Amino acid sequence: MDWDKTSEKLQKRIGIMGGTFDPIHMAHLLLAEAARTQFHLDQILFMPSANPPHKDNQTVSPAEHRRAMVLLAVKGNLNFVCSDLEFRRRGFTYTSDTLRALHEQYPDTEFYFIMGADSLFAVDTWHQPEKIFNMATILAGNRSEVPMEQIEEQVRHLQNRFGGRIFLIDMPDIAISSSEIRKRCAEGASVRYYVPETVYQYMKAYHLYVPKDKRLSAAEGDIFTEEGGESVKPDCMIIKEKLRHKLGIGRFEHTLGVAYTAACLAMRYGCSAEDAELAGLLHDCAKQYDNETLMKKCSKYKLPVSEAERKNPSLLHAKLGAYLAKQKYDVNDVRILDAIRYHTTGRPAMTLLEKIIYVADYIEPRRFKAPNLDKIRGLAFVNLDQTVCEIMSDTLAYLKKTPENIDKTTQEACMYYQKLKKEEHA
Repeated sequence: MDWDKTSEKLQKRIGIMGGTFDPIHMAHLLLAEAARTQFHLDQILFMPSANPPHKDNQTVSPAEHRRAMVLLAVKGNLNFVCSDLEFRRRGFTYTSDTLRALHEQYPDTEFYFIMGADSLFAVDTWHQPEKIFNMATILAGNRSEVPMEQIEEQVRHLQNRFGGRIFLIDMPDIAISSSEIRKRCAEGASVRYYVPETVYQYMKAYHLYVPKDKRLSAAEGDIFTEEGGESVKPDCMIIKEKLRHKLGIGRFEHTLGVAYTAACLAMRYGCSAEDAELAGLLHDCAKQYDNETLMKKCSKYKLPVSEAERKNPSLLHAKLGAYLAKQKYDVNDVRILDAIRYHTTGRPAMTLLEKIIYVADYIEPRRFKAPNLDKIRGLAFVNLDQTVCEIMSDTLAYLKKTPENIDKTTQEACMYYQKLKKEEHA
């Protein structure tokens, strides 16, 4: 059937890309973009299936991972949207049910179901295929392993059997598949540029598709990082997904508040908002551990522990956090690591980023118990050094109730900034 534009723009046109996306890759995105431009679609909905009926769930990656990778892949493209419609559904996710739900929700919309040409040879075995053809136009991408003559013959067969409209998408022949990516990961081969960079970093962060016996070398970068390759700064969305599962809800909300406040302060004082957000997200990445665990982990990783830290092990979360930020979250920027390291105690002559994280941790929107908070919040966007001095003075006044918990570094930092304040007003 030849494509025509007689009904162009009389209805909104939405394309649907369904699948397991295990993982989503560049061919998926190219197929969606080719369909969008050639058939004048207004938007493409990417729908990761939580429980696909045609897959063995024991061999499919957890739905949360697959959804997170789709979110990362479509981020920044206003024409692409990740839909949770199939992800939220309990039981098997059937295409016919999805289309029915979409028609009920968007009655004045024309839907186009996008698939690879190989799926044309299986669609008649799907649940209620006649309803699929009745509710959506089928758009199929060409695949080199399937001869065009066979594809065209199958199109005619489906049209004769089910009616409906089927069109082929003209797109570059790219031999990338999710199964090939999983196989390459299992063999230790590189998959960079098979998937979007953000998805690649997510796979690396969670060691997806890497056998357990190879995960140690993957963590060291052997599988996911090409030798001599340029270091890529971790994506904040990936960091958030990891922290969401590791921190309690209260601590996670505080973390988001610090990251937001740090980015605002960075923009005010001419620091990198990206660096500030990253440091803010990771400043409490070791906060979920109790005091005994903090001591054990510092001993395990050979991190020095001061006398004040032995008496008050909770201080160690900053030091351990900097270590984990490097080893577990792939942060290699010393400035960011130091901002995490000193966000609790501070230190004399802190860098701009260190001061920003120190202050953001104190004034973020969910804080309410600290003294003089309204005054300090207002001062933070006027004079950062004076703000640090005020916070340190209030902190030391509070800690004097338990002097054994006062870290020497905090005392030295407070003296430094008090002296700086006096000199400024001299």
